Amino acid sequence: MDIELKDDGDKPCPGCAKRLPADAVLCTDCGYHLQAASKLNLQKPPDKVKDGPQIQKFTKRSWSSLGIGLVLALILSVFQFPKFVMSYFIILVHETGHALASWVFGSPALPQFNFQYGGGITRHLLKQEPLYYMATYIFLAWLIYLNRKNIIGLLVFIPVFIVYAIINHSGQHHLLVTFMGHGFELVIAIIFIYRAIGGTSMEYRFDQPIYAMCGFFILIYDAIFTFKLLYDPGVEHMYRNRPDGHVNDFEKLYDFFSFDTMNPILYFFFTLISLSPIISILAYRYKKWWFAG
Repeated sequence: MDIELKDDGDKPCPGCAKRLPADAVLCTDCGYHLQAASKLNLQKPPDKVKDGPQIQKFTKRSWSSLGIGLVLALILSVFQFPKFVMSYFIILVHETGHALASWVFGSPALPQFNFQYGGGITRHLLKQEPLYYMATYIFLAWLIYLNRKNIIGLLVFIPVFIVYAIINHSGQHHLLVTFMGHGFELVIAIIFIYRAIGGTSMEYRFDQPIYAMCGFFILIYDAIFTFKLLYDPGVEHMYRNRPDGHVNDFEKLYDFFSFDTMNPILYFFFTLISLSPIISILAYRYKKWWFAG
Protein backbone atom coordinates (compact mmCIF):
# COMPACT_ATOMS: atom_id res chain seq x y z
CA MET A 1 0.00 0.00 0.00
CA ASP A 2 1.47 3.32 -1.05
CA ILE A 3 1.06 6.14 1.46
CA GLU A 4 1.39 9.64 0.20
CA LEU A 5 3.17 12.00 2.62
CA LYS A 6 2.30 15.66 2.83
CA ASP A 7 4.87 18.36 2.42
CA ASP A 8 4.62 19.35 6.10
CA GLY A 9 5.99 15.95 7.13
CA ASP A 10 2.87 14.37 8.62
CA LYS A 11 1.41 11.04 7.54
CA PRO A 12 -1.95 9.23 7.80
CA CYS A 13 -2.45 6.29 10.13
CA PRO A 14 -3.03 3.10 8.09
CA GLY A 15 -5.55 1.99 10.72
CA CYS A 16 -7.87 5.00 11.02
CA ALA A 17 -6.43 7.67 8.61
CA LYS A 18 -5.72 10.15 11.40
CA ARG A 19 -2.91 12.62 10.51
CA LEU A 20 0.15 11.78 12.61
CA PRO A 21 3.58 13.43 12.94
CA ALA A 22 6.22 12.03 10.58
CA ASP A 23 8.16 10.48 13.48
CA ALA A 24 5.07 8.93 15.15
CA VAL A 25 5.43 5.30 16.20
CA LEU A 26 1.96 4.64 17.63
CA CYS A 27 -1.51 5.97 16.77
CA THR A 28 -3.14 7.16 19.96
CA ASP A 29 -6.64 6.81 18.50
CA CYS A 30 -6.78 3.24 17.19
CA GLY A 31 -3.55 1.74 18.57
CA TYR A 32 -1.91 1.03 15.23
CA HIS A 33 1.83 0.46 15.68
CA LEU A 34 3.44 2.01 12.60
CA GLN A 35 6.81 0.28 12.98
CA ALA A 36 5.38 -3.18 13.77
CA ALA A 37 2.58 -2.62 11.21
CA SER A 38 -0.02 -4.01 13.64
CA LYS A 39 -2.95 -2.74 15.71
CA LEU A 40 -2.69 -2.83 19.47
CA ASN A 41 -5.66 -3.25 21.81
CA LEU A 42 -5.76 0.08 23.59
CA GLN A 43 -8.41 0.85 26.17
CA LYS A 44 -9.49 4.30 27.16
CA PRO A 45 -9.22 5.03 30.85
CA PRO A 46 -12.59 4.63 32.62
CA ASP A 47 -14.60 7.73 33.24
CA LYS A 48 -14.21 9.13 36.70
CA VAL A 49 -17.12 8.19 38.92
CA LYS A 50 -18.71 11.15 40.56
CA ASP A 51 -18.74 11.19 44.32
CA GLY A 52 -22.07 11.08 46.15
CA PRO A 53 -25.32 9.22 45.56
CA GLN A 54 -26.28 8.00 42.12
CA ILE A 55 -29.76 9.50 41.59
CA GLN A 56 -32.43 7.51 39.79
CA LYS A 57 -34.26 9.88 37.47
CA PHE A 58 -38.03 10.03 37.06
CA THR A 59 -39.51 9.23 33.67
CA LYS A 60 -42.52 10.88 32.05
CA ARG A 61 -44.40 7.66 32.66
CA SER A 62 -43.58 7.89 36.37
CA TRP A 63 -45.01 11.41 36.64
CA SER A 64 -48.09 10.57 34.56
CA SER A 65 -48.75 7.44 36.64
CA LEU A 66 -48.57 9.43 39.88
CA GLY A 67 -50.86 12.12 38.47
CA ILE A 68 -53.46 9.71 37.14
CA GLY A 69 -53.34 7.65 40.33
CA LEU A 70 -53.82 10.74 42.51
CA VAL A 71 -56.84 11.90 40.47
CA LEU A 72 -58.42 8.43 40.64
CA ALA A 73 -57.80 8.28 44.40
CA LEU A 74 -59.50 11.66 44.88
CA ILE A 75 -62.49 10.47 42.83
CA LEU A 76 -62.78 7.29 44.93
CA SER A 77 -62.63 9.39 48.09
CA VAL A 78 -65.53 11.59 47.00
CA PHE A 79 -68.11 8.96 46.00
CA GLN A 80 -69.54 6.89 48.83
CA PHE A 81 -69.84 3.43 47.26
CA PRO A 82 -66.27 3.08 45.86
CA LYS A 83 -64.99 4.63 49.08
CA PHE A 84 -66.91 1.99 51.06
CA VAL A 85 -65.53 -0.84 48.92
CA MET A 86 -61.94 0.43 49.15
CA SER A 87 -62.28 0.91 52.91
CA TYR A 88 -62.43 -2.87 53.33
CA PHE A 89 -59.11 -3.13 51.52
CA ILE A 90 -57.70 -0.75 54.14
CA ILE A 91 -59.29 -2.78 56.95
CA LEU A 92 -57.59 -5.92 55.61
CA VAL A 93 -54.23 -4.11 55.45
CA HIS A 94 -54.78 -2.68 58.94
CA GLU A 95 -55.53 -6.01 60.61
CA THR A 96 -52.73 -7.72 58.68
CA GLY A 97 -50.37 -5.15 60.17
CA HIS A 98 -51.47 -6.09 63.68
CA ALA A 99 -51.10 -9.79 62.90
CA LEU A 100 -47.65 -9.51 61.29
CA ALA A 101 -46.31 -7.38 64.15
CA SER A 102 -47.71 -9.86 66.64
CA TRP A 103 -46.02 -12.79 64.87
CA VAL A 104 -42.73 -10.87 64.70
CA PHE A 105 -42.76 -10.57 68.49
CA GLY A 106 -43.63 -14.22 69.03
CA SER A 107 -47.42 -14.15 69.44
CA PRO A 108 -49.41 -16.07 66.81
CA ALA A 109 -52.28 -13.95 65.45
CA LEU A 110 -55.05 -14.07 62.86
CA PRO A 111 -56.78 -11.02 61.28
CA GLN A 112 -60.52 -11.04 60.64
CA PHE A 113 -63.41 -8.76 59.71
CA ASN A 114 -65.98 -7.62 62.26
CA PHE A 115 -69.20 -8.02 60.27
CA GLN A 116 -71.44 -7.11 63.22
CA TYR A 117 -70.06 -3.66 64.06
CA GLY A 118 -67.86 -2.99 61.04
CA GLY A 119 -64.11 -2.73 60.82
CA GLY A 120 -61.90 -5.63 61.81
CA ILE A 121 -60.21 -7.32 64.71
CA THR A 122 -57.07 -9.40 65.20
CA ARG A 123 -57.11 -12.39 67.51
CA HIS A 124 -53.72 -13.17 68.99
CA LEU A 125 -52.16 -15.06 71.88
CA LEU A 126 -51.04 -12.90 74.76
CA LYS A 127 -48.13 -15.21 75.55
CA GLN A 128 -44.92 -14.89 73.53
CA GLU A 129 -43.56 -18.10 72.03
CA PRO A 130 -39.71 -18.13 72.01
CA LEU A 131 -39.63 -20.23 68.83
CA TYR A 132 -41.30 -17.46 66.82
CA TYR A 133 -39.32 -14.46 68.05
CA MET A 134 -36.08 -16.45 67.73
CA ALA A 135 -36.96 -16.82 64.05
CA THR A 136 -37.08 -13.01 63.86
CA TYR A 137 -33.62 -12.77 65.43
CA ILE A 138 -32.27 -15.27 62.88
CA PHE A 139 -33.88 -13.39 59.99
CA LEU A 140 -32.42 -10.02 61.09
CA ALA A 141 -28.99 -11.64 61.61
CA TRP A 142 -29.23 -13.07 58.09
CA LEU A 143 -30.00 -9.60 56.68
CA ILE A 144 -26.97 -8.18 58.49
CA TYR A 145 -24.80 -10.96 57.02
CA LEU A 146 -26.10 -10.31 53.50
CA ASN A 147 -25.25 -6.61 53.89
CA ARG A 148 -21.85 -7.14 55.50
CA LYS A 149 -20.19 -5.25 52.61
CA ASN A 150 -22.94 -2.65 52.28
CA ILE A 151 -22.46 0.21 54.76
CA ILE A 152 -25.98 1.55 54.15
CA GLY A 153 -27.52 -1.84 54.86
CA LEU A 154 -25.46 -2.23 58.04
CA LEU A 155 -26.48 1.23 59.24
CA VAL A 156 -30.11 0.15 58.85
CA PHE A 157 -30.25 -3.46 60.00
CA ILE A 158 -27.89 -3.35 62.99
CA PRO A 159 -29.94 -0.60 64.74
CA VAL A 160 -33.14 -2.48 63.81
CA PHE A 161 -31.73 -5.62 65.44
CA ILE A 162 -30.82 -3.71 68.61
CA VAL A 163 -34.15 -1.86 68.85
CA TYR A 164 -36.05 -5.10 68.26
CA ALA A 165 -34.14 -6.83 71.05
CA ILE A 166 -34.84 -3.96 73.47
CA ILE A 167 -38.57 -3.82 72.65
CA ASN A 168 -38.97 -7.59 72.64
CA HIS A 169 -37.52 -8.03 76.12
CA SER A 170 -38.97 -4.88 77.68
CA GLY A 171 -42.50 -6.23 77.69
CA GLN A 172 -43.76 -3.19 75.75
CA HIS A 173 -43.93 -4.83 72.33
CA HIS A 174 -47.73 -4.69 72.50
CA LEU A 175 -47.49 -0.92 71.88
CA LEU A 176 -45.81 -1.50 68.52
CA VAL A 177 -48.32 -4.24 67.70
CA THR A 178 -51.11 -1.74 68.44
CA PHE A 179 -49.57 1.02 66.32
CA MET A 180 -48.74 -1.23 63.38
CA GLY A 181 -52.38 -1.43 62.34
CA HIS A 182 -52.32 2.15 61.10
CA GLY A 183 -48.56 1.97 60.62
CA PHE A 184 -48.83 -0.92 58.16
CA GLU A 185 -51.34 1.10 56.13
CA LEU A 186 -48.61 3.70 55.59
CA VAL A 187 -46.04 1.02 54.79
CA ILE A 188 -48.28 -0.40 52.06
CA ALA A 189 -49.00 3.10 50.72
CA ILE A 190 -45.26 3.84 50.53
CA ILE A 191 -44.57 0.55 48.73
CA PHE A 192 -47.43 1.08 46.25
CA ILE A 193 -46.34 4.62 45.37
CA TYR A 194 -42.73 3.44 45.03
CA ARG A 195 -43.88 0.70 42.66
CA ALA A 196 -45.93 3.24 40.70
CA ILE A 197 -42.84 5.40 40.22
CA GLY A 198 -40.49 2.62 39.13
CA GLY A 199 -42.88 0.41 37.18
CA THR A 200 -40.55 -2.60 37.31
CA SER A 201 -41.94 -6.11 36.74
CA MET A 202 -45.29 -4.79 35.53
CA GLU A 203 -46.92 -6.46 32.56
CA TYR A 204 -49.47 -3.79 31.63
CA ARG A 205 -49.16 -0.03 31.30
CA PHE A 206 -52.14 0.66 33.56
CA ASP A 207 -50.52 -1.23 36.47
CA GLN A 208 -48.53 1.84 37.53
CA PRO A 209 -51.52 4.19 37.84
CA ILE A 210 -53.44 1.48 39.74
CA TYR A 211 -50.60 1.14 42.24
CA ALA A 212 -50.49 4.92 42.61
CA MET A 213 -54.28 5.08 43.04
CA CYS A 214 -54.26 2.51 45.85
CA GLY A 215 -51.32 4.15 47.60
CA PHE A 216 -52.78 7.65 47.44
CA PHE A 217 -56.24 6.41 48.44
CA ILE A 218 -54.84 4.94 51.65
CA LEU A 219 -53.12 8.23 52.50
CA ILE A 220 -56.19 10.34 51.68
CA TYR A 221 -58.48 8.00 53.64
CA ASP A 222 -56.18 8.09 56.68
CA ALA A 223 -55.75 11.87 56.46
CA ILE A 224 -59.54 12.45 56.41
CA PHE A 225 -60.05 9.98 59.26
CA THR A 226 -57.35 11.65 61.38
CA PHE A 227 -58.64 15.14 60.60
CA LYS A 228 -62.16 14.16 61.72
CA LEU A 229 -60.86 12.69 64.98
CA LEU A 230 -59.00 15.95 65.62
CA TYR A 231 -61.76 18.43 64.82
CA ASP A 232 -65.12 16.62 64.91
CA PRO A 233 -66.26 15.87 68.51
CA GLY A 234 -69.02 13.59 67.25
CA VAL A 235 -66.59 11.36 65.36
CA GLU A 236 -64.25 11.26 68.35
CA HIS A 237 -67.12 10.28 70.65
CA MET A 238 -68.16 7.43 68.34
CA TYR A 239 -64.54 6.30 68.05
CA ARG A 240 -64.08 6.14 71.81
CA ASN A 241 -67.48 4.60 72.61
CA ARG A 242 -67.97 1.61 70.32
CA PRO A 243 -71.18 -0.39 70.94
CA ASP A 244 -69.21 -3.64 71.23
CA GLY A 245 -66.93 -2.15 73.90
CA HIS A 246 -63.81 -2.62 71.76
CA VAL A 247 -61.00 -0.14 72.51
CA ASN A 248 -59.51 1.31 69.31
CA ASP A 249 -55.81 1.68 68.60
CA PHE A 250 -55.33 5.41 69.14
CA GLU A 251 -57.29 5.19 72.37
CA LYS A 252 -55.02 2.39 73.64
CA LEU A 253 -51.95 4.51 72.90
CA TYR A 254 -53.61 7.54 74.50
CA ASP A 255 -54.33 5.56 77.69
CA PHE A 256 -50.78 4.18 77.86
CA PHE A 257 -49.04 7.54 77.49
CA SER A 258 -51.58 9.30 79.74
CA PHE A 259 -52.04 12.28 77.44
CA ASP A 260 -54.78 14.77 78.19
CA THR A 261 -56.21 14.16 74.71
CA MET A 262 -55.50 11.94 71.72
CA ASN A 263 -54.27 14.99 69.78
CA PRO A 264 -50.48 14.37 70.19
CA ILE A 265 -50.86 10.85 68.80
CA LEU A 266 -53.11 12.06 65.97
CA TYR A 267 -50.73 14.89 65.03
CA PHE A 268 -47.86 12.41 65.00
CA PHE A 269 -49.79 10.06 62.71
CA PHE A 270 -50.82 12.94 60.43
CA THR A 271 -47.14 13.89 60.11
CA LEU A 272 -46.30 10.32 59.07
CA ILE A 273 -49.06 10.45 56.45
CA SER A 274 -47.58 13.66 55.02
CA LEU A 275 -44.08 12.17 54.89
CA SER A 276 -45.11 8.91 53.19
CA PRO A 277 -45.03 10.15 49.55
CA ILE A 278 -41.70 11.86 50.22
CA ILE A 279 -40.29 8.58 51.56
CA SER A 280 -41.44 6.79 48.39
CA ILE A 281 -39.80 9.40 46.15
CA LEU A 282 -36.51 9.40 48.08
CA ALA A 283 -36.43 5.59 48.21
CA TYR A 284 -36.71 5.50 44.42
CA ARG A 285 -34.25 8.32 43.70
CA TYR A 286 -31.55 6.79 45.90
CA LYS A 287 -32.33 3.11 45.46
CA LYS A 288 -28.84 2.47 44.03
CA TRP A 289 -27.49 3.30 47.48
CA TRP A 290 -29.55 0.53 49.06
CA PHE A 291 -28.34 -2.11 46.63
CA ALA A 292 -24.71 -0.98 46.53
CA GLY A 293 -22.28 -3.70 47.52
